[in-house]
Amino acid sequence: MRALQLVRPSFEALERVSLPDPVPARGEALLRMRAASLNYLDVAVASGAYPGVAFPLVPLADGAAEVIAVGPEVDTVAPGDRVAVHPKALWPAGPASARAASAMRGVNLPGSVRELAAVSADTLIKLPAHLSWGQAAALPIAATTAWNALQAADIGPGRKVAVLGTGGVAVMALQLAKARGARVFVTSGSDEKLERARALGADELINYRRTPAWDEQMLLRTDGEGVDLVLETVGPDTFARSLRAVRHGGTVFTIGFVSGTTASVDLMQIIVKCVRVLATTPARRKTSPPPWQRSPLHASSPWSIGATRCASSRTPTPRSPAVAITSASSACTSTLTSAEASAISGHNGGRHAQREVRDRNGLSQRRVTSA
Repeated sequence: MRALQLVRPSFEALERVSLPDPVPARGEALLRMRAASLNYLDVAVASGAYPGVAFPLVPLADGAAEVIAVGPEVDTVAPGDRVAVHPKALWPAGPASARAASAMRGVNLPGSVRELAAVSADTLIKLPAHLSWGQAAALPIAATTAWNALQAADIGPGRKVAVLGTGGVAVMALQLAKARGARVFVTSGSDEKLERARALGADELINYRRTPAWDEQMLLRTDGEGVDLVLETVGPDTFARSLRAVRHGGTVFTIGFVSGTTASVDLMQIIVKCVRVLATTPARRKTSPPPWQRSPLHASSPWSIGATRCASSRTPTPRSPAVAITSASSACTSTLTSAEASAISGHNGGRHAQREVRDRNGLSQRRVTSA
């Protein structure tokens, strides 16, 4: 089979290679990869900023595929199924452990930019019919990270959520938070991106270039209380302000290291305010959502998201053996399903919500075909 390999930590170190065709073992499914998505994690791997990378490496953690064969004792998927591949090969569900966290596709295991893959069937998630290959490939890391943040902070109607920036995780969090009835703050250095966030339902917009003290603005707009959740996507440059912006007993969900990995922290901000500082985990496949989330009013799974879309022209689904690569970066926005539209319409009025969804579905896509 054909694949792309990253032979060293450099954006110039991608090579086309021919690898042996994999054969599914017991408990595994053989996949024909149809799409892969680009996350900041993959950029960090390629630039040498991510630990534990094993070169040479087939890159890109996230992907979507078609099942073409299964090994013995597999009854959860069958040939012809459309699936997304969980990036954590040993941790599709369950509590954290060093072993579970040790293996990750696109880091120390082969990623998605290859024609064929044999993976554990336990790490596959069947796709809803309305998702294209590219849309599905953009969900695993970005959407499930956003969903986990909202779960961790118990975000529901009336809660306040701050997302920093307009990257893939931030945009997913914005939409899922709105589907849960939350009030969402969005920061960006671009007025254009803030307007796109407004079109996706953002309630409060703050341009951090004009208002560097965005944490003070959040406190001002919440009558001094602060927000229930800060989705910390940046790192050291914003971490202190995130601690100040969150309410007493609130959550700072830290996932980003765009500005570095070492931060100076005022522990009193955490101790006195009883702030919970959490890190991201892979999505759990078996959870018990709170009662308000079990009703049809609220979307509780990132897999109910309609689509991830980026600005440019539409590209048809590639024929085998090409792999479509969809960016999950700051250029992306996402759409909502009718279920999520219903969630929003329950709080904001049905006609307005449905019109917003149609507008979002009108955004165009950008994909790059490779191999």
